[in-house]
Amino acid sequence: MDLFTGKYAIYIGPSYAAAAIVFAWLTIDTLFRARSWRRKAEALQAQKDGKDPA
Repeated sequence: MDLFTGKYAIYIGPSYAAAAIVFAWLTIDTLFRARSWRRKAEALQAQKDGKDPA
């Protein structure tokens, strides 16, 4: 694989690393937001059913 041996090798590696970090950040942020939305939805459903949301 000649990907990292060319004259632009100093740009390719860090670019892949930055893209991986951004992708990981977006994935983790989405998972945390989904957990928050689930808790809110469960609380609203419990309130609708007349139960204590705690």
